Amino acid sequence: MRLHPEDSTFARLVLIAGFVTGIAVGTLILHERAAEQGINGEPARSLPTAGDPELIRCRDLGTAAAEDESCLAAWSEEHRRFFGTLQTPPSVPPALPPAGGTEEEAVDAQAAGMEAQ
Repeated sequence: MRLHPEDSTFARLVLIAGFVTGIAVGTLILHERAAEQGINGEPARSLPTAGDPELIRCRDLGTAAAEDESCLAAWSEEHRRFFGTLQTPPSVPPALPPAGGTEEEAVDAQAAGMEAQ
């Protein structure tokens, strides 16, 4: 039995097709597992509906919602659910120097604040 160049080309195509199919199946399996679990391995929770009445009320309040305790609590809960965290994000120090101060004074003040922590 003699091998023809066409036979090796066909074998290569079959191997490549099998490899691509294996990659596709593996990706689908991993995607399904990720959809079943949350980021931290917890079961994924359903996202709130767009019609959450408290968030809609806060949206309709406009800038006054920034001082409304109920809106602050609703936004905090929504932030926790969205990011899956139990803690609030750390505060970020201001990047601009204080009014009337120089950039060097701002850097010194920021360094002093970091040392205090």
